[in-house]
Amino acid sequence: MTHKINPTDTYLFIVEKTESRSKTSSGLYLGNKEETKYFEVAVAGPAATVAPGTRVVANVKKTLAANVEGSKYFVTKQEDLLAVLEVTDEDSTQG
Repeated sequence: MTHKINPTDTYLFIVEKTESRSKTSSGLYLGNKEETKYFEVAVAGPAATVAPGTRVVANVKKTLAANVEGSKYFVTKQEDLLAVLEVTDEDSTQG
């Protein structure tokens, strides 16, 4: 049985992401202490103004951990987000 997540109001299901900025000359990314940690919106409630795929910074103390069919999510209200991260062309080509 599969479950479809349908958050209510402005609730968001977000997933933790890590992005490394260290890249070798052959194009491989290496893990290091300069990793950027952020969240990405996976599913948004009907009253939320942020769309799935948006990168955000959230107050972890105001989230609830949830596991749905083996996937780990954090649930938070949109009002508890600290920032929305904008990806620029410079960010996507840097490395």
